[in-house]
Amino acid sequence: MNTITQSIPLSNDTVSKRIDEMAADVEERLIDTLKSTEFVMQIDESTIRENEALLLAYVRFINRNEEIREELLFVRNLATNTKGSSIFKKVEEYFNEKNIPLTNIVASHLKSVVPGLMTVHCIVHRQHLVSKNLSGRLHESIRYIINAVNKIKSNALNNRFFHKLCEENDEEFERLLLHTEVRWLSKGKCLRRFHELFDTVVKFLESIDPSLSSSLKLRRLDVAYLADVFDKLNEVNIKLQGDKINFLKAKGVICSFISKLDLLASNMGRQELYQFPSLGIERQLQAEDLDVFCCHLKQLKEDMETRFYDLINLEVPTWVLNPFTADFAQLHPKLQEPLTDLKYDCEAQSHFQSYGYEAFWVKMRNTYPILWEEVKLLLLAFPSTYLVERGLSAVQQILSKSRNMLKITERFKNEINKNGGDSFKKVKNHCYKSLWGNIQV
Repeated sequence: MNTITQSIPLSNDTVSKRIDEMAADVEERLIDTLKSTEFVMQIDESTIRENEALLLAYVRFINRNEEIREELLFVRNLATNTKGSSIFKKVEEYFNEKNIPLTNIVASHLKSVVPGLMTVHCIVHRQHLVSKNLSGRLHESIRYIINAVNKIKSNALNNRFFHKLCEENDEEFERLLLHTEVRWLSKGKCLRRFHELFDTVVKFLESIDPSLSSSLKLRRLDVAYLADVFDKLNEVNIKLQGDKINFLKAKGVICSFISKLDLLASNMGRQELYQFPSLGIERQLQAEDLDVFCCHLKQLKEDMETRFYDLINLEVPTWVLNPFTADFAQLHPKLQEPLTDLKYDCEAQSHFQSYGYEAFWVKMRNTYPILWEEVKLLLLAFPSTYLVERGLSAVQQILSKSRNMLKITERFKNEINKNGGDSFKKVKNHCYKSLWGNIQV
Protein backbone atom coordinates (compact mmCIF):
# COMPACT_ATOMS: atom_id res chain seq x y z
CA MET A 1 0.00 0.00 0.00
CA ASN A 2 2.84 2.39 0.83
CA THR A 3 4.36 1.68 -2.58
CA ILE A 4 1.10 2.61 -4.30
CA THR A 5 0.70 5.77 -2.24
CA GLN A 6 4.24 6.85 -2.91
CA SER A 7 3.73 6.29 -6.63
CA ILE A 8 0.84 8.77 -6.88
CA PRO A 9 2.14 11.88 -8.69
CA LEU A 10 1.42 14.83 -6.41
CA SER A 11 3.98 17.34 -7.59
CA ASN A 12 2.99 20.98 -7.94
CA ASP A 13 3.03 20.76 -11.72
CA THR A 14 0.84 17.64 -11.79
CA VAL A 15 -1.75 19.06 -9.41
CA SER A 16 -1.71 22.37 -11.28
CA LYS A 17 -2.26 20.58 -14.57
CA ARG A 18 -5.27 18.72 -13.21
CA ILE A 19 -6.78 21.91 -11.81
CA ASP A 20 -6.37 23.54 -15.22
CA GLU A 21 -8.07 20.55 -16.87
CA MET A 22 -11.03 20.86 -14.52
CA ALA A 23 -11.41 24.58 -15.18
CA ALA A 24 -11.11 24.17 -18.94
CA ASP A 25 -13.64 21.35 -19.04
CA VAL A 26 -16.19 23.20 -16.90
CA GLU A 27 -15.86 26.30 -19.06
CA GLU A 28 -16.00 24.34 -22.32
CA ARG A 29 -19.26 22.59 -21.44
CA LEU A 30 -20.85 25.82 -20.27
CA ILE A 31 -19.85 27.64 -23.47
CA ASP A 32 -21.26 24.83 -25.61
CA THR A 33 -24.57 25.26 -23.82
CA LEU A 34 -24.61 29.04 -24.19
CA LYS A 35 -23.97 28.83 -27.92
CA SER A 36 -27.31 27.12 -28.45
CA THR A 37 -29.61 28.61 -25.81
CA GLU A 38 -30.88 31.97 -24.60
CA PHE A 39 -29.38 33.31 -21.41
CA VAL A 40 -29.10 36.41 -19.27
CA MET A 41 -25.98 37.82 -17.68
CA GLN A 42 -25.03 39.36 -14.36
CA ILE A 43 -21.79 41.32 -14.27
CA ASP A 44 -19.92 43.51 -11.82
CA GLU A 45 -16.40 44.55 -10.90
CA SER A 46 -14.47 45.17 -7.70
CA THR A 47 -10.97 46.05 -6.58
CA ILE A 48 -9.02 43.39 -4.68
CA ARG A 49 -5.50 43.29 -3.25
CA GLU A 50 -2.74 45.27 -4.97
CA ASN A 51 -5.47 47.52 -6.47
CA GLU A 52 -6.29 44.80 -8.98
CA ALA A 53 -9.64 45.33 -10.73
CA LEU A 54 -11.53 42.07 -11.12
CA LEU A 55 -14.52 41.52 -13.41
CA LEU A 56 -16.93 38.64 -12.69
CA ALA A 57 -19.75 37.44 -14.94
CA TYR A 58 -22.52 34.97 -14.15
CA VAL A 59 -25.13 33.60 -16.52
CA ARG A 60 -28.61 32.21 -16.00
CA PHE A 61 -29.93 29.80 -18.60
CA ILE A 62 -32.07 26.71 -19.14
CA ASN A 63 -30.02 23.53 -19.30
CA ARG A 64 -30.70 20.30 -21.17
CA ASN A 65 -32.69 18.97 -18.21
CA GLU A 66 -35.08 21.92 -18.53
CA GLU A 67 -33.88 23.51 -15.31
CA ILE A 68 -32.95 27.13 -14.71
CA ARG A 69 -29.25 27.15 -13.82
CA GLU A 70 -26.87 29.87 -12.64
CA GLU A 71 -23.17 29.49 -13.37
CA LEU A 72 -19.98 31.51 -13.21
CA LEU A 73 -18.97 32.31 -16.79
CA PHE A 74 -15.63 34.07 -16.46
CA VAL A 75 -13.28 36.04 -14.24
CA ARG A 76 -11.12 38.67 -15.95
CA ASN A 77 -8.77 41.46 -14.94
CA LEU A 78 -9.45 45.04 -16.01
CA ALA A 79 -6.06 46.45 -16.94
CA THR A 80 -6.88 50.16 -16.59
CA ASN A 81 -10.17 51.79 -15.60
CA THR A 82 -13.51 50.22 -14.66
CA LYS A 83 -15.77 52.31 -16.89
CA GLY A 84 -18.71 50.80 -18.71
CA SER A 85 -16.87 50.99 -22.02
CA SER A 86 -13.92 49.03 -20.62
CA ILE A 87 -16.21 46.39 -19.15
CA PHE A 88 -18.10 46.09 -22.42
CA LYS A 89 -14.86 45.69 -24.35
CA LYS A 90 -13.74 42.89 -22.04
CA VAL A 91 -17.10 41.12 -22.34
CA GLU A 92 -17.11 41.53 -26.12
CA GLU A 93 -13.59 40.12 -26.40
CA TYR A 94 -14.56 37.06 -24.39
CA PHE A 95 -17.72 36.40 -26.39
CA ASN A 96 -15.94 36.82 -29.71
CA GLU A 97 -13.16 34.53 -28.56
CA LYS A 98 -15.64 31.82 -27.53
CA ASN A 99 -18.04 32.41 -30.45
CA ILE A 100 -21.00 33.09 -28.15
CA PRO A 101 -23.76 35.36 -29.54
CA LEU A 102 -24.09 38.71 -27.79
CA THR A 103 -27.66 38.42 -26.48
CA ASN A 104 -29.43 39.38 -23.25
CA ILE A 105 -26.40 40.86 -21.51
CA VAL A 106 -26.94 43.53 -18.85
CA ALA A 107 -24.72 46.44 -19.93
CA SER A 108 -25.74 49.76 -21.41
CA HIS A 109 -23.15 49.67 -24.21
CA LEU A 110 -24.76 46.53 -25.58
CA LYS A 111 -27.97 48.35 -26.50
CA SER A 112 -26.38 49.31 -29.80
CA VAL A 113 -25.53 45.66 -30.44
CA VAL A 114 -28.67 44.04 -29.00
CA PRO A 115 -31.77 46.22 -29.62
CA GLY A 116 -34.45 46.02 -26.96
CA LEU A 117 -31.98 45.00 -24.28
CA MET A 118 -33.30 45.10 -20.71
CA THR A 119 -30.98 46.69 -18.14
CA VAL A 120 -31.40 46.43 -14.37
CA HIS A 121 -29.83 48.26 -11.44
CA CYS A 122 -29.21 45.77 -8.62
CA ILE A 123 -32.25 45.85 -6.31
CA VAL A 124 -30.20 44.83 -3.26
CA HIS A 125 -27.89 47.78 -3.82
CA ARG A 126 -30.88 50.09 -4.20
CA GLN A 127 -32.37 48.85 -0.95
CA HIS A 128 -29.02 49.37 0.76
CA LEU A 129 -28.93 52.99 -0.48
CA VAL A 130 -32.42 53.61 0.90
CA SER A 131 -31.32 52.47 4.36
CA LYS A 132 -28.56 55.11 4.43
CA ASN A 133 -30.99 58.05 4.22
CA LEU A 134 -31.57 59.23 7.80
CA SER A 135 -32.88 62.44 9.36
CA GLY A 136 -30.47 64.84 11.07
CA ARG A 137 -31.12 63.53 14.58
CA LEU A 138 -30.94 59.85 13.64
CA HIS A 139 -27.83 60.42 11.56
CA GLU A 140 -26.18 62.11 14.54
CA SER A 141 -27.17 59.16 16.74
CA ILE A 142 -25.55 56.78 14.27
CA ARG A 143 -22.36 58.85 14.49
CA TYR A 144 -22.33 58.56 18.28
CA ILE A 145 -22.79 54.79 18.02
CA ILE A 146 -19.97 54.36 15.50
CA ASN A 147 -17.67 56.58 17.58
CA ALA A 148 -18.40 54.51 20.67
CA VAL A 149 -17.73 51.24 18.87
CA ASN A 150 -14.48 52.56 17.41
CA LYS A 151 -13.42 53.95 20.78
CA ILE A 152 -13.66 50.47 22.26
CA LYS A 153 -12.67 48.25 19.34
CA SER A 154 -9.72 50.28 18.05
CA ASN A 155 -7.83 50.08 21.34
CA ALA A 156 -6.72 46.62 22.43
CA LEU A 157 -6.67 47.53 26.11
CA ASN A 158 -10.15 49.07 25.97
CA ASN A 159 -11.43 46.03 24.14
CA ARG A 160 -10.11 43.66 26.80
CA PHE A 161 -11.51 45.76 29.66
CA PHE A 162 -14.87 45.95 27.92
CA HIS A 163 -14.88 42.19 27.45
CA LYS A 164 -14.21 41.76 31.17
CA LEU A 165 -17.01 44.19 32.08
CA CYS A 166 -19.45 42.24 29.90
CA GLU A 167 -18.51 39.05 31.73
CA GLU A 168 -19.05 40.73 35.09
CA ASN A 169 -22.47 42.00 33.97
CA ASP A 170 -23.36 38.52 32.72
CA GLU A 171 -24.11 39.83 29.23
CA GLU A 172 -25.15 37.40 26.52
CA PHE A 173 -22.53 38.90 24.20
CA GLU A 174 -19.09 40.16 25.12
CA ARG A 175 -18.00 41.92 21.93
CA LEU A 176 -19.27 44.83 19.88
CA LEU A 177 -19.47 44.49 16.10
CA LEU A 178 -17.70 46.86 13.74
CA HIS A 179 -19.72 48.52 11.00
CA THR A 180 -18.38 47.83 7.50
CA GLU A 181 -19.95 50.00 4.80
CA VAL A 182 -19.55 47.48 1.98
CA ARG A 183 -21.36 44.74 3.90
CA TRP A 184 -25.09 44.93 3.28
CA LEU A 185 -26.16 43.62 6.69
CA SER A 186 -23.33 45.13 8.72
CA LYS A 187 -25.06 48.26 10.01
CA GLY A 188 -28.13 46.39 11.21
CA LYS A 189 -26.08 43.78 13.05
CA CYS A 190 -23.86 46.46 14.58
CA LEU A 191 -26.90 48.39 15.85
CA ARG A 192 -28.59 45.29 17.24
CA ARG A 193 -25.49 44.26 19.20
CA PHE A 194 -24.93 47.83 20.40
CA HIS A 195 -28.47 48.05 21.74
CA GLU A 196 -28.14 44.73 23.55
CA LEU A 197 -24.96 45.96 25.26
CA PHE A 198 -26.12 49.58 25.61
CA ASP A 199 -26.00 49.86 29.41
CA THR A 200 -22.58 48.22 29.58
CA VAL A 201 -21.23 50.48 26.83
CA VAL A 202 -22.48 53.63 28.57
CA LYS A 203 -21.02 52.53 31.88
CA PHE A 204 -17.67 51.67 30.31
CA LEU A 205 -17.42 54.99 28.45
CA GLU A 206 -17.99 56.96 31.66
CA SER A 207 -14.36 56.38 32.59
CA ILE A 208 -12.71 56.94 29.20
CA ASP A 209 -15.03 59.41 27.43
CA PRO A 210 -17.67 60.96 29.74
CA SER A 211 -18.92 63.32 27.03
CA LEU A 212 -19.68 60.48 24.60
CA SER A 213 -21.29 58.49 27.40
CA SER A 214 -23.60 61.39 28.25
CA SER A 215 -24.54 61.87 24.59
CA LEU A 216 -25.43 58.21 24.24
CA LYS A 217 -27.67 58.31 27.32
CA LEU A 218 -29.72 61.01 25.62
CA ARG A 219 -30.00 58.87 22.45
CA ARG A 220 -31.21 55.68 24.09
CA LEU A 221 -34.57 55.76 22.29
CA ASP A 222 -32.88 56.45 18.95
CA VAL A 223 -30.61 53.43 19.42
CA ALA A 224 -33.60 51.20 20.16
CA TYR A 225 -35.56 52.52 17.18
CA LEU A 226 -32.62 52.18 14.78
CA ALA A 227 -31.96 48.62 15.94
CA ASP A 228 -35.59 47.67 15.23
CA VAL A 229 -35.81 49.44 11.87
CA PHE A 230 -32.55 48.02 10.57
CA ASP A 231 -33.64 44.55 11.64
CA LYS A 232 -36.58 44.96 9.27
CA LEU A 233 -34.36 46.36 6.51
CA ASN A 234 -32.02 43.40 6.92
CA GLU A 235 -34.95 41.00 6.64
CA VAL A 236 -35.87 42.55 3.30
CA ASN A 237 -32.25 42.47 2.18
CA ILE A 238 -31.93 38.76 2.98
CA LYS A 239 -35.13 37.96 1.07
CA LEU A 240 -33.68 39.69 -1.99
CA GLN A 241 -30.52 37.60 -1.82
CA GLY A 242 -30.10 33.97 -2.77
CA ASP A 243 -30.12 31.86 -5.90
CA LYS A 244 -32.90 31.93 -8.49
CA ILE A 245 -34.47 35.21 -7.39
CA ASN A 246 -36.54 36.55 -10.28
CA PHE A 247 -38.54 39.74 -10.85
CA LEU A 248 -41.79 38.22 -9.65
CA LYS A 249 -40.32 37.30 -6.27
CA ALA A 250 -38.44 40.60 -5.96
CA LYS A 251 -41.55 42.64 -6.75
CA GLY A 252 -43.49 40.80 -4.05
CA VAL A 253 -40.82 41.46 -1.41
CA ILE A 254 -40.49 45.17 -2.23
CA CYS A 255 -44.22 45.92 -2.55
CA SER A 256 -44.93 44.07 0.69
CA PHE A 257 -42.33 46.08 2.60
CA ILE A 258 -43.59 49.40 1.23
CA SER A 259 -47.11 48.53 2.36
CA LYS A 260 -45.81 47.58 5.80
CA LEU A 261 -44.16 50.99 6.18
CA ASP A 262 -47.59 52.64 6.14
CA LEU A 263 -48.73 50.33 8.92
CA LEU A 264 -45.56 50.90 10.92
CA ALA A 265 -45.89 54.69 10.71
CA SER A 266 -49.57 54.54 11.66
CA ASN A 267 -48.90 52.27 14.64
CA MET A 268 -45.95 54.38 15.74
CA GLY A 269 -48.16 57.47 15.79
CA ARG A 270 -50.52 55.67 18.21
CA GLN A 271 -47.58 54.39 20.29
CA GLU A 272 -48.49 50.85 19.28
CA LEU A 273 -44.96 49.40 19.40
CA TYR A 274 -45.55 45.68 18.86
CA GLN A 275 -43.45 45.82 15.67
CA PHE A 276 -40.68 47.68 17.55
CA PRO A 277 -39.80 45.33 20.42
CA SER A 278 -36.64 47.16 21.50
CA LEU A 279 -38.40 50.51 21.54
CA GLY A 280 -41.38 49.01 23.33
CA ILE A 281 -39.39 48.12 26.44
CA GLU A 282 -38.09 51.67 26.85
CA ARG A 283 -39.82 54.47 28.74
CA GLN A 284 -42.86 56.31 27.38
CA LEU A 285 -42.10 58.11 24.13
CA GLN A 286 -42.44 61.87 23.95
CA ALA A 287 -44.25 63.67 21.13
CA GLU A 288 -40.92 64.85 19.73
CA ASP A 289 -39.61 61.27 19.57
CA LEU A 290 -42.75 60.02 17.86
CA ASP A 291 -42.52 62.80 15.30
CA VAL A 292 -38.90 61.94 14.42
CA PHE A 293 -39.60 58.23 14.08
CA CYS A 294 -42.83 58.66 12.10
CA CYS A 295 -41.16 61.12 9.74
CA HIS A 296 -38.33 58.67 9.14
CA LEU A 297 -40.74 55.84 8.32
CA LYS A 298 -42.62 58.08 5.88
CA GLN A 299 -39.35 59.21 4.30
CA LEU A 300 -38.26 55.58 4.04
CA LYS A 301 -41.43 54.77 2.14
CA GLU A 302 -40.96 57.70 -0.25
CA ASP A 303 -37.36 56.66 -0.93
CA MET A 304 -38.42 53.07 -1.59
CA GLU A 305 -41.13 54.20 -4.00
CA THR A 306 -38.66 56.44 -5.84
CA ARG A 307 -35.83 53.94 -6.14
CA PHE A 308 -38.08 51.00 -6.98
CA TYR A 309 -40.45 52.83 -9.29
CA ASP A 310 -39.70 50.48 -12.18
CA LEU A 311 -40.22 47.34 -10.11
CA ILE A 312 -43.40 48.61 -8.43
CA ASN A 313 -44.92 49.47 -11.82
CA LEU A 314 -43.78 46.26 -13.47
CA GLU A 315 -46.89 44.65 -14.91
CA VAL A 316 -47.15 40.96 -14.15
CA PRO A 317 -50.01 39.40 -16.14
CA THR A 318 -52.22 37.19 -14.01
CA TRP A 319 -51.95 34.40 -16.57
CA VAL A 320 -48.21 34.13 -15.90
CA LEU A 321 -48.85 32.92 -12.35
CA ASN A 322 -51.82 30.75 -13.28
CA PRO A 323 -52.80 30.47 -16.95
CA PHE A 324 -55.69 28.10 -16.18
CA THR A 325 -57.81 30.46 -14.09
CA ALA A 326 -56.92 33.86 -15.55
CA ASP A 327 -59.34 35.85 -17.70
CA PHE A 328 -57.62 36.65 -20.99
CA ALA A 329 -60.55 38.05 -22.94
CA GLN A 330 -59.00 41.54 -22.87
CA LEU A 331 -55.52 40.42 -23.89
CA HIS A 332 -53.86 40.94 -27.25
CA PRO A 333 -55.27 38.55 -29.89
CA LYS A 334 -51.87 36.94 -30.42
CA LEU A 335 -52.01 35.65 -26.81
CA GLN A 336 -55.64 34.59 -26.73
CA GLU A 337 -55.36 31.54 -28.96
CA PRO A 338 -52.29 29.95 -27.34
CA LEU A 339 -53.74 30.65 -23.87
CA THR A 340 -56.97 28.97 -24.88
CA ASP A 341 -55.03 25.96 -26.15
CA LEU A 342 -53.05 25.89 -22.93
CA LYS A 343 -56.14 26.14 -20.74
CA TYR A 344 -57.50 22.89 -22.15
CA ASP A 345 -54.15 21.09 -22.32
CA CYS A 346 -54.53 18.30 -19.75
CA GLU A 347 -50.83 17.43 -19.78
CA ALA A 348 -49.92 21.07 -19.18
CA GLN A 349 -52.32 21.22 -16.23
CA SER A 350 -50.58 18.21 -14.71
CA HIS A 351 -47.18 19.88 -15.15
CA PHE A 352 -48.44 23.08 -13.52
CA GLN A 353 -49.77 21.24 -10.48
CA SER A 354 -46.57 19.22 -10.13
CA TYR A 355 -43.87 21.83 -10.73
CA GLY A 356 -45.30 25.30 -10.03
CA TYR A 357 -45.35 28.28 -12.38
CA GLU A 358 -41.57 28.71 -12.82
CA ALA A 359 -40.65 25.17 -13.86
CA PHE A 360 -43.96 24.91 -15.74
CA TRP A 361 -43.13 27.71 -18.16
CA VAL A 362 -39.66 26.33 -18.71
CA LYS A 363 -41.13 22.98 -19.74
CA MET A 364 -43.79 24.62 -21.93
CA ARG A 365 -41.47 27.06 -23.71
CA ASN A 366 -41.15 25.00 -26.89
CA THR A 367 -44.82 24.03 -27.00
CA TYR A 368 -46.06 27.61 -26.53
CA PRO A 369 -43.25 29.86 -27.85
CA ILE A 370 -45.45 32.97 -28.15
CA LEU A 371 -46.31 32.81 -24.45
CA TRP A 372 -42.71 32.06 -23.52
CA GLU A 373 -41.57 35.27 -25.23
CA GLU A 374 -43.80 37.21 -22.82
CA VAL A 375 -42.67 35.27 -19.76
CA LYS A 376 -38.97 34.59 -20.17
CA LEU A 377 -37.55 37.91 -18.96
CA LEU A 378 -39.69 37.80 -15.83
CA LEU A 379 -38.23 34.40 -14.96
CA LEU A 380 -34.68 34.60 -16.29
CA ALA A 381 -33.49 38.20 -15.82
CA PHE A 382 -31.29 38.88 -12.79
CA PRO A 383 -32.85 41.48 -10.46
CA SER A 384 -29.62 41.84 -8.45
CA THR A 385 -25.86 41.24 -8.54
CA TYR A 386 -25.99 38.91 -5.55
CA LEU A 387 -24.05 36.09 -7.26
CA VAL A 388 -21.21 38.41 -8.26
CA GLU A 389 -21.02 39.91 -4.77
CA ARG A 390 -20.88 36.42 -3.29
CA GLY A 391 -18.17 35.50 -5.77
CA LEU A 392 -16.10 38.55 -4.89
CA SER A 393 -16.38 37.66 -1.20
CA ALA A 394 -15.07 34.20 -2.05
CA VAL A 395 -12.13 35.78 -3.89
CA GLN A 396 -11.13 37.68 -0.75
CA GLN A 397 -11.18 34.44 1.25
CA ILE A 398 -9.19 32.51 -1.35
CA LEU A 399 -6.46 35.14 -1.70
CA SER A 400 -4.90 34.69 1.72
CA LYS A 401 -1.32 35.69 2.49
CA SER A 402 -0.13 32.16 1.79
CA ARG A 403 -1.84 32.18 -1.62
CA ASN A 404 -1.06 35.70 -2.76
CA MET A 405 0.58 34.46 -5.98
CA LEU A 406 -2.51 32.53 -7.07
CA LYS A 407 -3.78 33.47 -10.53
CA ILE A 408 -7.36 34.02 -9.48
CA THR A 409 -8.68 34.51 -13.02
CA GLU A 410 -7.55 30.98 -13.93
CA ARG A 411 -8.33 29.03 -10.77
CA PHE A 412 -11.39 30.71 -9.31
CA LYS A 413 -13.90 28.72 -11.35
CA ASN A 414 -12.99 25.48 -9.58
CA GLU A 415 -13.44 27.11 -6.18
CA ILE A 416 -16.98 28.34 -6.71
CA ASN A 417 -18.57 26.88 -9.85
CA LYS A 418 -21.23 24.28 -9.15
CA ASN A 419 -21.15 22.88 -12.68
CA GLY A 420 -19.52 19.54 -11.83
CA GLY A 421 -20.13 16.16 -13.42
CA ASP A 422 -18.09 15.30 -16.47
CA SER A 423 -15.17 17.52 -15.52
CA PHE A 424 -14.56 15.57 -12.34
CA LYS A 425 -14.93 12.25 -14.16
CA LYS A 426 -12.33 13.39 -16.65
CA VAL A 427 -9.87 14.37 -13.93
CA LYS A 428 -10.59 11.14 -12.05
CA ASN A 429 -9.74 9.09 -15.15
CA HIS A 430 -6.59 11.13 -15.65
CA CYS A 431 -5.59 10.47 -12.04
CA TYR A 432 -6.06 6.73 -12.46
CA LYS A 433 -3.95 6.73 -15.61
CA SER A 434 -1.22 8.69 -13.85
CA LEU A 435 -1.38 6.39 -10.85
CA TRP A 436 -1.23 3.04 -12.65
CA GLY A 437 1.21 4.36 -15.21
CA ASN A 438 3.70 5.11 -12.44
CA ILE A 439 3.30 1.92 -10.41
CA GLN A 440 5.95 -0.64 -11.13
CA VAL A 441 4.59 -4.18 -11.12
